[in-house]
Amino acid sequence: MFRFKHRADLELLYHHLQLRGVYVWEWRSFYLSTAHTEEDVNRVAEAVEGRCASCATAGSSPAAATVPRRPRA
Repeated sequence: MFRFKHRADLELLYHHLQLRGVYVWEWRSFYLSTAHTEEDVNRVAEAVEGRCASCATAGSSPAAATVPRRPRA
C-alpha cells in the first residue's frame, strides 16, 4: 500500500489516473501485490509521470517546478 503526499490538491491527478485505466481507491491509497506484473507497475508510473509532466508544462500545479522521476532498471 502507498499514498502520494503533497501540499497541493491532487484530486485532478486521481481523476487523470482513472481515465488512463489506473484505479484509485476512494480513500486515495494504492495497492500493489505479487499479482501485479512489471508492466502493471510501469503503466501506473507512466500515468503519474504523464500527468505531472502535463501539469508542469501548463504551469497548473504548485509542484510544476519538480516533476518526479523514477529510476530506470
